[in-house]
Amino acid sequence: MTNGSKPTAYGCKQTKSCFPYEWFDSPDKLAYQGLPDYPAWYSRQKAEYLLTLQEWRACKQTFCESGMTSFADWLRYYNNLDVGPFTEALQKMKTFYGERGIDIRKDAVSLPGVSLQSLLRGIDSKSKNTLYAPGEEAYKHLKAAVSGGPSIVFTRYHEAGVTRIRSQEKTAAKPCKRILGYDVNALYLSTMLNDMPCGKEKVIDYEDTVLAAIELKNAIINGKLFGFVKCKLATPKTPWTKFKGDATNLREPRSPRSRCAQRDVGLLNRNRAAETYHWKEAAGRPGG
Repeated sequence: MTNGSKPTAYGCKQTKSCFPYEWFDSPDKLAYQGLPDYPAWYSRQKAEYLLTLQEWRACKQTFCESGMTSFADWLRYYNNLDVGPFTEALQKMKTFYGERGIDIRKDAVSLPGVSLQSLLRGIDSKSKNTLYAPGEEAYKHLKAAVSGGPSIVFTRYHEAGVTRIRSQEKTAAKPCKRILGYDVNALYLSTMLNDMPCGKEKVIDYEDTVLAAIELKNAIINGKLFGFVKCKLATPKTPWTKFKGDATNLREPRSPRSRCAQRDVGLLNRNRAAETYHWKEAAGRPGG
């Protein structure tokens, strides 16, 4: 959809313009008369000019022909081009896929999603490339696993000096003095460096859960497990006491639905939750 920073796909008439980001280091420069000279368009961060000399001259010409006088006029012009061509490209992209039976605002909101819809609907069945879409059973398993929702299993809200440590067990629980959270989204990067499952899938169902656990354990130990595993995890009671004092285990025994986002309420309804959401006894118990 883009060529550098300029939308060019779907026959858009306009493209984004250029802006001397590093030169514009003060609001006072909005009153600057005209466009800055070519050296001002050099980026120390990128170690190159943001545009060619010919493109700079074209910007100067546009500046004059449009009746601009100050750099504030150029900023306004630049911001408008940052939205207009993109909106035009989105509308044309919607039309492009709409003609192929895909509503990108409902059926898929990403390029991988559009690709999957194309495969499932057989749009690319005449392609010379070997295309693959998962079977219905595998697709439902994978789709159900992408649930999102609450990632904090203890409580939705903590506040330093207010939230009590293990208040479910002690009547005079001490207040938490500091809240510190971590987001481990860097795991995405390490995961994408590994081999990814592809090709025709094989779904294996186990009726004997004990046998399934044994074979899964052996496959992991021998390095032969590759794919996705649907299972239930539980932490033995032995380490509960050891970890229950961990700082992350600040929680309330029950969290009313009024604290949940609308999406989470739908998730609770789907799981047949009670009127108040009990955190599966996971609070204060690692691995719950």
